[in-house]
Amino acid sequence: MRCVHSLRSRPASGADAGGGLDVRAENAKLPGDCGLARLGTAHQVEGWFDRTSVAPGEPVRLFSSTTAQTLTVSVFRVGWYDGHGCRLVEHRGPLPGVRQPVPGPAPGTNTIATSWRQTTTFATSSWPAGDYLIRLDDADGWQAYVPLTVRGPAQPGRIVILNAVTTWQAYNAWGGYSLYHGPSGQFTDRARVVSFDRPYDFGDGAADFTGNEQPLVMLAERLGLPVRYATDIDLHADPHLLDGARAVISLGHDEYYSREMRAALTAARDRGVNIAFLGANAVYRRIRLSASPTGPNRTQAGYKIATEDPLYGVDNSRITANWPSPPNADPESSLTGGMYQCNPAHADMTVWNPRHWLLAGTGTATGDRIPGMIGPEYDRVDASVPTPGQIEVLGHSPVTCRDDPDFADVTYYLHGALRCRCLRRRHQRLGVRPQRRLRSRRPRPGAPGLHHPGHGEPAPGLRRRHRRAGAPGGPRRADRLPREGRRGRTLSAAHAVLLVPGSAQATSRRRPPAEAQAGRNNQAGLR
Repeated sequence: MRCVHSLRSRPASGADAGGGLDVRAENAKLPGDCGLARLGTAHQVEGWFDRTSVAPGEPVRLFSSTTAQTLTVSVFRVGWYDGHGCRLVEHRGPLPGVRQPVPGPAPGTNTIATSWRQTTTFATSSWPAGDYLIRLDDADGWQAYVPLTVRGPAQPGRIVILNAVTTWQAYNAWGGYSLYHGPSGQFTDRARVVSFDRPYDFGDGAADFTGNEQPLVMLAERLGLPVRYATDIDLHADPHLLDGARAVISLGHDEYYSREMRAALTAARDRGVNIAFLGANAVYRRIRLSASPTGPNRTQAGYKIATEDPLYGVDNSRITANWPSPPNADPESSLTGGMYQCNPAHADMTVWNPRHWLLAGTGTATGDRIPGMIGPEYDRVDASVPTPGQIEVLGHSPVTCRDDPDFADVTYYLHGALRCRCLRRRHQRLGVRPQRRLRSRRPRPGAPGLHHPGHGEPAPGLRRRHRRAGAPGGPRRADRLPREGRRGRTLSAAHAVLLVPGSAQATSRRRPPAEAQAGRNNQAGLR
Protein backbone atom coordinates (compact mmCIF):
# COMPACT_ATOMS: atom_id res chain seq x y z
CA MET A 1 0.00 0.00 0.00
CA ARG A 2 1.62 3.19 -1.13
CA CYS A 3 0.61 5.45 1.72
CA VAL A 4 1.73 2.99 4.41
CA HIS A 5 4.93 2.13 2.52
CA SER A 6 5.74 5.83 2.14
CA LEU A 7 5.33 6.36 5.87
CA ARG A 8 7.70 3.51 6.56
CA SER A 9 10.37 4.50 4.07
CA ARG A 10 10.50 8.23 4.63
CA PRO A 11 11.03 10.33 7.78
CA ALA A 12 7.65 11.51 9.00
CA SER A 13 7.17 15.28 9.03
CA GLY A 14 4.03 17.23 9.63
CA ALA A 15 5.23 20.11 7.44
CA ASP A 16 6.84 18.36 4.47
CA ALA A 17 3.76 18.34 2.23
CA GLY A 18 3.41 21.77 0.78
CA GLY A 19 3.45 23.79 4.00
CA GLY A 20 0.35 24.34 6.12
CA LEU A 21 -0.14 22.69 9.51
CA ASP A 22 3.15 21.73 11.13
CA VAL A 23 2.01 18.78 13.25
CA ARG A 24 5.25 18.49 15.21
CA ALA A 25 5.32 22.19 16.08
CA GLU A 26 1.65 22.12 17.06
CA ASN A 27 2.12 19.15 19.37
CA ALA A 28 5.08 20.83 21.08
CA LYS A 29 2.68 23.37 22.60
CA LEU A 30 1.43 23.18 26.18
CA PRO A 31 -1.20 20.47 26.74
CA GLY A 32 -4.59 20.95 28.32
CA ASP A 33 -6.99 18.90 30.40
CA CYS A 34 -10.04 18.02 28.29
CA GLY A 35 -11.37 15.20 30.45
CA LEU A 36 -14.89 14.88 31.82
CA ALA A 37 -15.43 14.65 35.57
CA ARG A 38 -19.23 14.60 35.63
CA LEU A 39 -20.97 13.61 32.40
CA GLY A 40 -24.46 15.00 31.92
CA THR A 41 -26.69 12.13 30.79
CA ALA A 42 -30.24 13.46 31.23
CA HIS A 43 -30.18 16.67 29.15
CA GLN A 44 -28.37 18.59 31.94
CA VAL A 45 -26.02 20.13 29.37
CA GLU A 46 -25.68 19.39 25.63
CA GLY A 47 -25.14 21.14 22.33
CA TRP A 48 -24.52 21.06 18.58
CA PHE A 49 -22.87 23.20 15.92
CA ASP A 50 -24.50 24.45 12.74
CA ARG A 51 -21.68 22.87 10.70
CA THR A 52 -19.82 19.59 11.02
CA SER A 53 -16.62 21.22 9.74
CA VAL A 54 -15.19 24.66 9.03
CA ALA A 55 -12.04 26.10 7.52
CA PRO A 56 -10.01 28.33 9.88
CA GLY A 57 -11.65 31.74 9.89
CA GLU A 58 -15.14 30.50 8.99
CA PRO A 59 -17.65 31.28 11.76
CA VAL A 60 -19.49 28.44 13.48
CA ARG A 61 -22.54 28.81 15.70
CA LEU A 62 -23.06 26.85 18.91
CA PHE A 63 -26.55 25.88 20.05
CA SER A 64 -26.69 24.57 23.61
CA SER A 65 -29.12 23.67 26.37
CA THR A 66 -28.54 23.41 30.11
CA THR A 67 -30.54 23.12 33.30
CA ALA A 68 -28.07 25.47 35.04
CA GLN A 69 -28.08 29.27 35.04
CA THR A 70 -24.74 29.57 33.23
CA LEU A 71 -22.21 27.52 31.28
CA THR A 72 -18.66 27.90 29.98
CA VAL A 73 -17.25 26.63 26.68
CA SER A 74 -13.70 25.27 26.35
CA VAL A 75 -12.31 24.58 22.86
CA PHE A 76 -9.76 21.73 22.77
CA ARG A 77 -7.78 20.57 19.76
CA VAL A 78 -7.10 16.81 19.79
CA GLY A 79 -3.50 15.68 19.27
CA TRP A 80 -0.61 14.07 21.10
CA TYR A 81 0.75 16.95 23.25
CA ASP A 82 3.22 14.82 25.16
CA GLY A 83 0.59 12.15 25.72
CA HIS A 84 -2.09 14.45 27.16
CA GLY A 85 -4.32 14.20 24.08
CA CYS A 86 -5.50 17.80 23.72
CA ARG A 87 -4.65 21.51 23.91
CA LEU A 88 -6.88 24.39 25.04
CA VAL A 89 -7.33 26.77 22.11
CA GLU A 90 -10.08 29.08 23.36
CA HIS A 91 -12.25 29.55 26.46
CA ARG A 92 -15.49 31.46 26.66
CA GLY A 93 -17.94 32.22 29.43
CA PRO A 94 -19.72 32.14 31.68
CA LEU A 95 -22.63 32.44 29.22
CA PRO A 96 -26.33 32.57 30.12
CA GLY A 97 -27.78 29.08 30.43
CA VAL A 98 -31.06 28.23 28.74
CA ARG A 99 -33.00 24.98 28.89
CA GLN A 100 -34.22 24.28 25.37
CA PRO A 101 -36.97 21.82 24.34
CA VAL A 102 -36.69 18.29 22.95
CA PRO A 103 -38.99 18.30 19.90
CA GLY A 104 -41.28 15.51 18.81
CA PRO A 105 -40.81 13.40 15.67
CA ALA A 106 -41.80 14.65 12.24
CA PRO A 107 -44.77 12.69 10.83
CA GLY A 108 -43.84 10.09 8.24
CA THR A 109 -40.07 10.16 8.81
CA ASN A 110 -39.73 10.39 12.63
CA THR A 111 -37.06 13.06 12.18
CA ILE A 112 -35.93 14.85 15.34
CA ALA A 113 -34.66 18.37 14.59
CA THR A 114 -34.35 21.17 17.13
CA SER A 115 -35.04 24.87 16.60
CA TRP A 116 -32.92 26.14 19.45
CA ARG A 117 -31.76 29.67 20.12
CA GLN A 118 -28.11 30.32 19.35
CA THR A 119 -25.73 30.38 22.34
CA THR A 120 -22.62 31.96 20.82
CA THR A 121 -20.54 32.20 17.63
CA PHE A 122 -16.84 31.35 17.23
CA ALA A 123 -14.74 33.08 14.57
CA THR A 124 -12.21 30.14 14.45
CA SER A 125 -9.51 32.36 12.88
CA SER A 126 -6.97 31.30 15.53
CA TRP A 127 -7.88 27.60 15.42
CA PRO A 128 -5.34 25.39 13.61
CA ALA A 129 -6.67 22.58 11.43
CA GLY A 130 -7.55 19.43 13.34
CA ASP A 131 -10.23 17.49 15.17
CA TYR A 132 -11.79 19.31 18.12
CA LEU A 133 -13.68 18.46 21.28
CA ILE A 134 -15.59 21.45 22.61
CA ARG A 135 -16.44 20.91 26.27
CA LEU A 136 -19.53 22.42 27.84
CA ASP A 137 -19.36 22.95 31.64
CA ASP A 138 -22.48 24.19 33.36
CA ALA A 139 -22.64 25.92 36.74
CA ASP A 140 -23.94 22.74 38.40
CA GLY A 141 -20.83 20.78 37.37
CA TRP A 142 -22.34 18.81 34.49
CA GLN A 143 -20.22 18.38 31.35
CA ALA A 144 -20.54 17.19 27.75
CA TYR A 145 -18.63 17.34 24.47
CA VAL A 146 -19.56 18.75 21.07
CA PRO A 147 -17.32 17.57 18.17
CA LEU A 148 -16.07 19.74 15.31
CA THR A 149 -13.59 19.32 12.47
CA VAL A 150 -11.43 22.21 11.29
CA ARG A 151 -10.32 21.57 7.73
CA GLY A 152 -6.88 22.43 6.45
CA PRO A 153 -6.18 23.89 2.99
CA ALA A 154 -5.83 21.55 0.02
CA GLN A 155 -2.13 20.78 -0.34
CA PRO A 156 -0.38 18.06 -2.33
CA GLY A 157 1.05 15.12 -0.44
CA ARG A 158 -1.17 15.34 2.64
CA ILE A 159 -2.79 12.36 4.37
CA VAL A 160 -6.49 13.14 4.72
CA ILE A 161 -8.12 11.90 7.92
CA LEU A 162 -11.83 11.49 7.28
CA ASN A 163 -14.29 11.79 10.18
CA ALA A 164 -17.36 9.60 9.54
CA VAL A 165 -20.01 12.03 10.76
CA THR A 166 -22.82 10.52 8.65
CA THR A 167 -22.35 7.21 10.47
CA TRP A 168 -22.31 9.01 13.80
CA GLN A 169 -25.64 10.62 12.95
CA ALA A 170 -27.21 7.37 11.77
CA TYR A 171 -26.68 5.82 15.22
CA ASN A 172 -27.67 8.99 17.09
CA ALA A 173 -30.91 8.38 19.00
CA TRP A 174 -31.14 11.79 20.68
CA GLY A 175 -34.84 12.55 21.07
CA GLY A 176 -35.68 8.85 20.84
CA TYR A 177 -35.07 8.13 17.14
CA SER A 178 -32.10 6.92 15.06
CA LEU A 179 -31.92 5.18 11.68
CA TYR A 180 -32.02 1.91 13.68
CA HIS A 181 -34.86 2.24 16.16
CA GLY A 182 -37.46 4.43 17.82
CA PRO A 183 -38.41 4.69 21.50
CA SER A 184 -39.74 1.11 21.44
CA GLY A 185 -36.32 -0.18 20.38
CA GLN A 186 -37.81 -1.73 17.24
CA PHE A 187 -36.53 -1.38 13.68
CA THR A 188 -40.04 -0.74 12.36
CA ASP A 189 -40.50 2.59 14.18
CA ARG A 190 -37.03 3.92 13.38
CA ALA A 191 -36.41 7.33 11.81
CA ARG A 192 -36.18 7.29 8.02
CA VAL A 193 -34.53 10.70 8.01
CA VAL A 194 -32.25 12.14 10.71
CA SER A 195 -31.01 15.66 11.33
CA PHE A 196 -27.65 17.14 12.34
CA ASP A 197 -29.57 19.89 14.12
CA ARG A 198 -29.47 18.07 17.46
CA PRO A 199 -26.88 16.83 20.01
CA TYR A 200 -25.40 13.31 20.02
CA ASP A 201 -26.68 10.98 22.71
CA PHE A 202 -23.57 8.77 22.90
CA GLY A 203 -19.79 9.07 23.06
CA ASP A 204 -20.02 11.71 25.83
CA GLY A 205 -21.75 13.96 23.28
CA ALA A 206 -19.09 13.33 20.61
CA ALA A 207 -20.61 10.17 19.09
CA ASP A 208 -18.14 7.64 17.65
CA PHE A 209 -15.24 10.10 17.63
CA THR A 210 -14.16 9.35 21.20
CA GLY A 211 -14.26 5.56 20.77
CA ASN A 212 -13.37 4.83 17.16
CA GLU A 213 -11.42 7.82 15.90
CA GLN A 214 -9.71 9.86 18.62
CA PRO A 215 -7.05 7.20 19.44
CA LEU A 216 -5.96 7.04 15.79
CA VAL A 217 -5.89 10.83 15.48
CA MET A 218 -3.61 10.97 18.52
CA LEU A 219 -1.36 8.30 16.99
CA ALA A 220 -1.09 10.14 13.66
CA GLU A 221 -0.12 13.34 15.46
CA ARG A 222 2.31 11.52 17.72
CA LEU A 223 4.05 10.22 14.58
CA GLY A 224 4.14 13.73 13.12
CA LEU A 225 2.40 12.70 9.90
CA PRO A 226 1.50 15.42 7.36
CA VAL A 227 -2.23 15.17 8.02
CA ARG A 228 -5.23 17.13 6.82
CA TYR A 229 -8.68 16.84 8.40
CA ALA A 230 -12.11 16.62 6.78
CA THR A 231 -15.50 14.94 7.22
CA ASP A 232 -17.38 12.67 4.88
CA ILE A 233 -19.87 15.53 4.33
CA ASP A 234 -16.94 17.51 2.91
CA LEU A 235 -16.32 14.56 0.60
CA HIS A 236 -19.99 14.76 -0.45
CA ALA A 237 -19.90 18.51 -1.06
CA ASP A 238 -16.52 18.74 -2.82
CA PRO A 239 -15.64 16.12 -5.46
CA HIS A 240 -12.11 17.60 -5.57
CA LEU A 241 -11.50 17.35 -1.82
CA LEU A 242 -8.88 14.62 -2.28
CA ASP A 243 -7.08 16.14 -5.29
CA GLY A 244 -3.34 15.88 -4.71
CA ALA A 245 -3.73 13.89 -1.52
CA ARG A 246 -1.20 11.20 -0.77
CA ALA A 247 -3.75 9.05 1.04
CA VAL A 248 -7.12 9.10 2.77
CA ILE A 249 -7.72 7.25 6.03
CA SER A 250 -11.15 5.98 7.03
CA LEU A 251 -10.62 5.67 10.76
CA GLY A 252 -13.04 3.22 12.27
CA HIS A 253 -16.67 2.76 11.32
CA ASP A 254 -17.45 4.43 8.00
CA GLU A 255 -20.74 2.82 7.03
CA TYR A 256 -22.97 5.54 5.51
CA TYR A 257 -22.15 6.90 2.05
CA SER A 258 -24.07 9.11 -0.34
CA ARG A 259 -23.74 8.59 -4.06
CA GLU A 260 -21.55 11.71 -4.23
CA MET A 261 -19.28 10.49 -1.43
CA ARG A 262 -18.66 7.14 -3.06
CA ALA A 263 -18.09 8.68 -6.49
CA ALA A 264 -15.52 11.12 -5.06
CA LEU A 265 -13.64 8.40 -3.17
CA THR A 266 -13.64 6.04 -6.16
CA ALA A 267 -12.43 8.82 -8.48
CA ALA A 268 -9.62 9.62 -6.05
CA ARG A 269 -8.59 5.96 -6.03
CA ASP A 270 -8.58 5.93 -9.83
CA ARG A 271 -6.32 9.01 -9.82
CA GLY A 272 -3.78 7.23 -7.61
CA VAL A 273 -4.81 8.30 -4.10
CA ASN A 274 -4.25 5.56 -1.53
CA ILE A 275 -7.09 4.51 0.78
CA ALA A 276 -7.01 2.71 4.11
CA PHE A 277 -10.22 1.45 5.67
CA LEU A 278 -9.36 0.75 9.31
CA GLY A 279 -12.77 -0.72 10.16
CA ALA A 280 -15.26 -3.17 8.73
CA ASN A 281 -18.73 -2.45 7.30
CA ALA A 282 -17.52 0.57 5.30
CA VAL A 283 -19.61 2.01 2.44
CA TYR A 284 -22.52 -0.34 3.19
CA ARG A 285 -25.47 2.02 3.66
CA ARG A 286 -26.60 4.43 0.96
CA ILE A 287 -27.85 7.85 2.06
CA ARG A 288 -29.15 11.10 0.58
CA LEU A 289 -28.23 14.50 2.03
CA SER A 290 -30.30 17.68 1.86
CA ALA A 291 -30.51 21.08 3.52
CA SER A 292 -32.22 22.04 6.77
CA PRO A 293 -33.16 25.57 7.89
CA THR A 294 -29.71 25.71 9.50
CA GLY A 295 -27.69 25.07 6.33
CA PRO A 296 -26.76 22.67 3.50
CA ASN A 297 -26.34 18.91 3.99
CA ARG A 298 -27.88 18.92 7.46
CA THR A 299 -30.56 16.29 6.79
CA GLN A 300 -29.71 12.63 6.11
CA ALA A 301 -32.19 10.21 4.54
CA GLY A 302 -31.59 6.49 5.03
CA TYR A 303 -34.73 4.44 4.39
CA LYS A 304 -32.77 1.14 4.04
CA ILE A 305 -35.80 -0.58 2.48
CA ALA A 306 -36.11 0.53 -1.14
CA THR A 307 -39.89 0.44 -1.38
CA GLU A 308 -40.25 2.81 1.62
CA ASP A 309 -38.20 5.54 -0.07
CA PRO A 310 -40.44 8.13 -1.77
CA LEU A 311 -38.02 8.15 -4.71
CA TYR A 312 -38.59 4.44 -5.40
CA GLY A 313 -39.71 4.13 -9.00
CA VAL A 314 -39.23 7.88 -9.46
CA ASP A 315 -35.43 8.16 -9.35
CA ASN A 316 -33.95 4.81 -8.41
CA SER A 317 -30.42 6.18 -8.71
CA ARG A 318 -31.01 8.17 -5.52
CA ILE A 319 -32.98 5.81 -3.32
CA THR A 320 -31.44 4.85 0.00
CA ALA A 321 -31.46 1.06 0.02
CA ASN A 322 -28.18 -0.55 1.10
CA TRP A 323 -25.44 -0.38 -1.52
CA PRO A 324 -25.51 -4.18 -2.17
CA SER A 325 -29.32 -4.21 -2.51
CA PRO A 326 -31.50 -3.64 -5.57
CA PRO A 327 -32.50 -1.60 -7.40
CA ASN A 328 -29.15 -0.40 -8.76
CA ALA A 329 -27.19 -2.74 -6.49
CA ASP A 330 -23.51 -1.78 -6.28
CA PRO A 331 -21.76 -3.79 -3.53
CA GLU A 332 -19.09 -1.96 -1.59
CA SER A 333 -16.56 -4.70 -2.37
CA SER A 334 -15.62 -3.10 -5.71
CA LEU A 335 -14.08 -0.28 -3.67
CA THR A 336 -13.23 -1.75 -0.27
CA GLY A 337 -12.14 -5.20 -1.49
CA GLY A 338 -14.18 -7.08 1.12
CA MET A 339 -17.88 -7.54 1.74
CA TYR A 340 -19.70 -6.91 5.01
CA GLN A 341 -20.92 -10.18 6.54
CA CYS A 342 -22.33 -10.15 10.06
CA ASN A 343 -22.69 -8.54 13.49
CA PRO A 344 -21.89 -9.19 16.33
CA ALA A 345 -18.67 -11.17 16.23
CA HIS A 346 -15.56 -11.06 18.40
CA ALA A 347 -12.37 -12.95 17.52
CA ASP A 348 -8.61 -12.76 17.17
CA MET A 349 -7.06 -11.82 13.84
CA THR A 350 -5.22 -14.79 12.32
CA VAL A 351 -2.21 -13.94 10.13
CA TRP A 352 -2.45 -15.49 6.67
CA ASN A 353 0.43 -13.92 4.72
CA PRO A 354 3.27 -12.83 7.05
CA ARG A 355 5.62 -12.25 4.12
CA HIS A 356 3.52 -9.40 2.77
CA TRP A 357 5.37 -6.07 2.95
CA LEU A 358 2.70 -4.58 5.20
CA LEU A 359 3.63 -7.13 7.87
CA ALA A 360 7.38 -6.79 7.40
CA GLY A 361 9.25 -6.44 10.67
CA THR A 362 6.37 -7.66 12.81
CA GLY A 363 7.89 -11.09 13.39
CA THR A 364 4.55 -12.79 12.73
CA ALA A 365 4.16 -16.25 11.21
CA THR A 366 1.27 -17.92 9.44
CA GLY A 367 -1.39 -18.80 11.98
CA ASP A 368 -0.27 -16.28 14.60
CA ARG A 369 -3.16 -14.57 16.32
CA ILE A 370 -3.54 -10.91 17.26
CA PRO A 371 -6.00 -10.78 20.15
CA GLY A 372 -9.29 -8.89 19.91
CA MET A 373 -8.86 -7.40 16.44
CA ILE A 374 -12.10 -8.73 14.92
CA GLY A 375 -15.48 -7.30 15.84
CA PRO A 376 -18.15 -6.42 16.42
CA GLU A 377 -18.58 -6.44 12.62
CA TYR A 378 -16.42 -8.06 9.98
CA ASP A 379 -15.83 -8.27 6.22
CA ARG A 380 -14.65 -11.08 3.98
CA VAL A 381 -13.58 -11.59 0.37
CA ASP A 382 -16.60 -12.86 -1.55
CA ALA A 383 -15.96 -13.90 -5.15
CA SER A 384 -19.68 -13.90 -5.95
CA VAL A 385 -19.75 -10.08 -5.92
CA PRO A 386 -17.54 -7.52 -7.74
CA THR A 387 -14.05 -7.82 -6.28
CA PRO A 388 -10.81 -6.10 -7.39
CA GLY A 389 -8.42 -8.28 -9.37
CA GLN A 390 -5.19 -9.42 -7.72
CA ILE A 391 -6.64 -8.85 -4.27
CA GLU A 392 -4.35 -10.21 -1.56
CA VAL A 393 -5.39 -11.52 1.85
CA LEU A 394 -3.17 -10.70 4.82
CA GLY A 395 -5.39 -12.00 7.61
CA HIS A 396 -7.93 -14.83 7.38
CA SER A 397 -9.56 -15.33 10.74
CA PRO A 398 -12.16 -17.87 11.85
CA VAL A 399 -15.17 -16.22 13.46
CA THR A 400 -18.59 -17.27 14.67
CA CYS A 401 -21.51 -14.89 14.30
CA ARG A 402 -24.96 -15.87 15.55
CA ASP A 403 -23.84 -19.50 15.68
CA ASP A 404 -22.63 -19.52 12.04
CA PRO A 405 -18.92 -20.26 11.38
CA ASP A 406 -17.22 -17.94 8.91
CA PHE A 407 -13.96 -16.07 8.20
CA ALA A 408 -12.97 -12.41 8.48
CA ASP A 409 -10.39 -11.12 5.98
CA VAL A 410 -7.83 -8.32 5.95
CA THR A 411 -7.25 -7.41 2.30
CA TYR A 412 -4.96 -5.36 0.08
CA TYR A 413 -5.10 -4.57 -3.62
CA LEU A 414 -3.44 -2.45 -6.27
CA HIS A 415 -5.58 -0.52 -8.72
CA GLY A 416 -4.71 1.35 -11.88
CA ALA A 417 -3.37 1.08 -15.39
CA LEU A 418 0.21 0.74 -14.13
CA ARG A 419 -0.53 -2.26 -11.89
CA CYS A 420 1.12 -4.70 -14.32
CA ARG A 421 4.24 -2.50 -14.63
CA CYS A 422 4.38 -2.32 -10.84
CA LEU A 423 4.19 -6.10 -10.48
CA ARG A 424 6.70 -6.66 -13.28
CA ARG A 425 9.26 -4.36 -11.64
CA ARG A 426 8.61 -6.04 -8.31
CA HIS A 427 9.40 -9.42 -9.83
CA GLN A 428 12.56 -8.04 -11.46
CA ARG A 429 13.72 -6.63 -8.12
CA LEU A 430 13.03 -9.92 -6.34
CA GLY A 431 14.79 -11.89 -9.10
CA VAL A 432 11.83 -14.16 -9.81
CA ARG A 433 9.80 -14.88 -12.92
CA PRO A 434 6.32 -13.34 -13.02
CA GLN A 435 3.65 -15.91 -12.20
CA ARG A 436 0.57 -16.32 -14.29
CA ARG A 437 -2.58 -14.84 -12.76
CA LEU A 438 -3.16 -17.73 -10.35
CA ARG A 439 -5.34 -19.24 -13.10
CA SER A 440 -3.10 -22.26 -13.47
CA ARG A 441 -2.72 -22.78 -9.75
CA ARG A 442 -4.93 -25.03 -7.73
CA PRO A 443 -6.14 -23.34 -4.55
CA ARG A 444 -5.15 -24.82 -1.25
CA PRO A 445 -8.01 -26.19 0.85
CA GLY A 446 -9.32 -23.44 3.08
CA ALA A 447 -7.92 -20.63 0.92
CA PRO A 448 -9.59 -17.31 1.73
CA GLY A 449 -12.31 -16.03 -0.54
CA LEU A 450 -13.68 -19.47 -1.45
CA HIS A 451 -16.22 -19.71 1.31
CA HIS A 452 -19.92 -19.25 1.08
CA PRO A 453 -21.02 -16.59 3.60
CA GLY A 454 -21.64 -18.11 6.99
CA HIS A 455 -20.02 -21.46 6.23
CA GLY A 456 -16.57 -22.95 6.28
CA GLU A 457 -16.81 -25.10 3.14
CA PRO A 458 -16.08 -23.92 -0.41
CA ALA A 459 -19.20 -23.04 -2.35
CA PRO A 460 -19.79 -25.11 -5.52
CA GLY A 461 -18.82 -23.31 -8.71
CA LEU A 462 -16.84 -20.56 -7.02
CA ARG A 463 -13.34 -21.96 -7.41
CA ARG A 464 -12.90 -21.21 -11.09
CA ARG A 465 -14.63 -17.84 -10.90
CA HIS A 466 -12.51 -16.98 -7.87
CA ARG A 467 -9.29 -17.73 -9.73
CA ARG A 468 -10.41 -15.75 -12.76
CA ALA A 469 -10.98 -12.76 -10.50
CA GLY A 470 -7.36 -13.03 -9.40
CA ALA A 471 -8.30 -13.53 -5.76
CA PRO A 472 -5.80 -15.31 -3.52
CA GLY A 473 -5.91 -19.04 -3.81
CA GLY A 474 -2.40 -20.07 -4.82
CA PRO A 475 0.85 -19.92 -2.88
CA ARG A 476 1.56 -16.73 -1.00
CA ARG A 477 4.11 -14.42 -2.53
CA ALA A 478 6.70 -12.11 -1.03
CA ASP A 479 4.96 -8.78 -1.67
CA ARG A 480 7.28 -6.12 -0.34
CA LEU A 481 6.99 -3.10 -2.60
CA PRO A 482 10.10 -1.36 -3.97
CA ARG A 483 11.55 1.51 -2.01
CA GLU A 484 9.85 4.80 -2.76
CA GLY A 485 12.87 6.20 -4.54
CA ARG A 486 13.07 3.17 -6.84
CA ARG A 487 9.43 3.08 -7.82
CA GLY A 488 9.36 6.69 -9.05
CA ARG A 489 6.45 7.09 -11.42
CA THR A 490 5.72 3.38 -11.54
CA LEU A 491 3.31 3.56 -8.62
CA SER A 492 2.12 7.09 -9.21
CA ALA A 493 -1.03 5.81 -10.89
CA ALA A 494 -1.29 2.69 -8.77
CA HIS A 495 -3.50 2.46 -5.74
CA ALA A 496 -3.73 0.20 -2.74
CA VAL A 497 -6.49 -0.51 -0.27
CA LEU A 498 -5.96 -1.97 3.20
CA LEU A 499 -9.11 -3.22 4.88
CA VAL A 500 -8.82 -4.05 8.55
CA PRO A 501 -11.68 -5.70 10.45
CA GLY A 502 -13.63 -3.60 12.93
CA SER A 503 -11.66 -2.73 16.02
CA ALA A 504 -12.61 -4.14 19.37
CA GLN A 505 -12.92 -0.50 20.49
CA ALA A 506 -16.11 -0.12 18.48
CA THR A 507 -18.26 -1.51 21.25
CA SER A 508 -19.86 1.82 22.13
CA ARG A 509 -22.01 1.50 19.01
CA ARG A 510 -24.02 -1.67 19.27
CA ARG A 511 -26.68 -2.36 16.70
CA PRO A 512 -30.07 -3.36 18.15
CA PRO A 513 -30.81 -7.07 17.66
CA ALA A 514 -33.72 -6.52 15.25
CA GLU A 515 -31.63 -4.33 12.97
CA ALA A 516 -28.60 -6.61 13.28
CA GLN A 517 -30.68 -9.47 11.91
CA ALA A 518 -32.17 -7.21 9.24
CA GLY A 519 -28.66 -6.14 8.19
CA ARG A 520 -27.74 -9.79 7.64
CA ASN A 521 -30.99 -10.57 5.85
CA ASN A 522 -30.60 -7.59 3.53
CA GLN A 523 -27.78 -9.48 1.79
CA ALA A 524 -29.75 -12.65 1.22
CA GLY A 525 -30.14 -12.00 -2.49
CA LEU A 526 -26.38 -11.72 -2.92
CA ARG A 527 -25.49 -14.77 -0.87
